[in-house]
Order: sequence, then C-alpha cells, then structure tokens
Amino acid sequence: MKKIICFLLLAILVSCSKVTKEKPIIIDQGEDAVLVYIASDNNLYSYAIKNIEQIEEAYKEFDKKQIFVYYDSPDDKIAKLIRIFEKKGLSSQNVVLKTYVNPNSCSPSHLNNVIIDAMNFCKGGKTVTDIILSSHGNSWLPAKHPSLSPAKISEPLGGMNSFGEDNSHNHSQMNIDALADVLEKFKFETIIFDACYMSNMEVIYELRNSAKYIIASSAEVLADGFAYDETTKYLLEERIDVINYAKTYFNHYNIFTDAKKSATIAVVKCSEIDSFKDFVKNLIDKYALQINNSEISETVPQFDRFNNKVIYDLKFYLRTIVSNYATVGDKDKELSNIDTAFSKMFLYEAHTDMMLNILDLSKTNGISCFIPTPETPDSYKNYYLRLQWGDDSGLSNPIFFNKEDSNIKQ
Repeated sequence: MKKIICFLLLAILVSCSKVTKEKPIIIDQGEDAVLVYIASDNNLYSYAIKNIEQIEEAYKEFDKKQIFVYYDSPDDKIAKLIRIFEKKGLSSQNVVLKTYVNPNSCSPSHLNNVIIDAMNFCKGGKTVTDIILSSHGNSWLPAKHPSLSPAKISEPLGGMNSFGEDNSHNHSQMNIDALADVLEKFKFETIIFDACYMSNMEVIYELRNSAKYIIASSAEVLADGFAYDETTKYLLEERIDVINYAKTYFNHYNIFTDAKKSATIAVVKCSEIDSFKDFVKNLIDKYALQINNSEISETVPQFDRFNNKVIYDLKFYLRTIVSNYATVGDKDKELSNIDTAFSKMFLYEAHTDMMLNILDLSKTNGISCFIPTPETPDSYKNYYLRLQWGDDSGLSNPIFFNKEDSNIKQ
C-alpha cells in the first residue's frame, strides 16, 4: 500500500510524451534543490495533491533550498514540474516550469528527463542533490507481479499506497534494475522512498552507487505519506538531516493509538553496503551446506501481511542461521558481529510493534530480504537472479533453489 494496493516497484513502457515548456521563471534561490517525483496517475492522486499542499505550507522562508515537484494526473493526462517558493510577505506558492502531455511516469527515460529538467531550472551552478520517489512500491519483485497487498483500505485510514504505477500506460511499472540505471548517473546525496516495502536489501544493493543515504520503509506506508507538513523543514537544510527526517516521520505515526500506529523506517549509509555484503557472503558461504532455508523461512518475520513469502527480516534471518548452525564457541561472537554489521550500515531504524493491528513487527529490524528455497516459483527465481544482491551475497547459490542439490532434511 503506499502505499496499500502495493504494486511493484516499477515496471515499464518507455514513453513518448509531448512536452510543453512554460515561460521559465527563475526564482532567486542560491541553494541546491530537492526533487519530489510523484508518479500519481493512479489512485494516489488525491494524496499527492495533499502532500504538495503540505510542502507549500511548510515552506516558509525565502532563502531556503529549492524544492521541485513533479506529479501527474489520471484525469487530464497532464503532468507538471513545479517549483515551490515564497515571496516576502506572501504564503508559499508554486510556479509551473514545464508540462508534459500524457507521459509515462514509470518510464526510466521519462524519469531521467524530469531529473535533467529540474537540474536545468536550478539557478546557475546549483543542482538537484536529493530526490523523493513517491508512488506504489513492491520491494524487489519484477514488474507486473501482483501487488504484495491486494486489498485497498479506504476507511478509516483513507487508503494506503505503493511505488510505480501509471494507469494511462497499461498500469506501467519500473523494475528495480531499470530504476538504478537512471539514478546512478546522478549520484544523489539522499534518495527517499515514500512508498511501501523499499527498505529491502535487493533494492538497496542495486541503488548503493546512486546516493550517500537511502531512507525507506520495509513494510507498508500509509497513504498520507511521509508527513510532509512535519518533515519538509529537514529537506530545506543545506544537507538533509536524514536522522531527524526519519525520526519525525516515525514519531508522526507512533503517537496514534489505533490502526494508524503503523510505520517502519530506516536510514541506510550507502558507503557501508559493500562491507555489509562481504560480511553476509562470508556468513552464507560458511554455512551454505547446512542452511535449510525452507525450514528457516517458517520462523523469520515477514513484512507482508498477506504471507506472500518474498520479504523477510534480514537480520532475523542471519541471526537464525548462526543460532541454528554455529558452534557453541562461535555463536555469541557471530551474533555480536551481525549486530555490529547492521549498526554500521544503519544510521537509524525504528518500527511500531504492529502494522494496521494485523502484522507483528516487534521482532523486525528495518530491512527485508528474499529467502530462496527449492519451493521458489520460477518467475521469482529468474528475476531474482538478475539482481546483484543474490550473486554478490552468496544467496543465489543453486543449493538454495534446486531440490536435487538442497540439504532439506539431510
């Protein structure tokens, strides 16, 4: 859901869209910029408009960092790139910099072009340093896979949503590797996913060279999104205060006493991801001949309340491997090493105890992963093997997929 109807992060038709360029209006702002990219040609459009209004309301000072917002409409098939600004004595306003006719907002080439357009509208010498991607999201799963969360909750929560769905283009979505190909060229300071399930090791690993920091949720995100009326002030600092941004989002939902007390969030330091991968590979390789993933996966918490068996808690999984197979002399040290590896990669992690009063999050740790088993459907397996994480971490070892080679009940 944010997002609930969670369609998968991002599948794709490369779009050909007509572009209309408005009269350029360059606002005299000297700081670098944030681009909020909202793929909203879907059931999230009303929430997108609300989020934009929240950003405008929070944008109070003239001298702050520039904020660009891209969003599209399911009604008139028009997308807009706007700049939010404030003149002294006036409330925050926005100016349309460019319109796009019938774009596919889930096309990698269109995303690339919008980022470049925003950069071109920056005042001389400045650029877009940070990006928020808001829409439907489905973790690492391939495009056109059924949503992880098929239900839509419209009351009392007002709906939830997920990243990458363009209804006007055959419900187009974008695969994770295609998204990474676009974002890696720009080397952002921060990538923020206002979308479900994107704090996922397969996703984060694909994007490790695209930013210094990634902020994302391992479970669903309520449709109201990332509390822009409270979090926007952290976007406006010279460098985004990633920890306070994440804390503010979490605290916004954690104060509720009903089903809206539902949030997970993690801040990943991308420079630590390769070292973390090496740590995981050493652990997996050490115990590969003993690991029984079919058995282990039955005990590891999932982030998907519909039990699709595709996104499990990564830390719990690794700790279970050590608990099950390490010698008595090695166990405590290896469990401590897991904690250390996670503490280096995560600057911050928090979660409520429950999601929608249905899914128990109390034993989760901020990031998900896929656990390959001999029961893995070919459609999952074939796409999983395209992603870099499985190969580089040792988890794509054929022993975990093949019934003939598996060690189930050795």
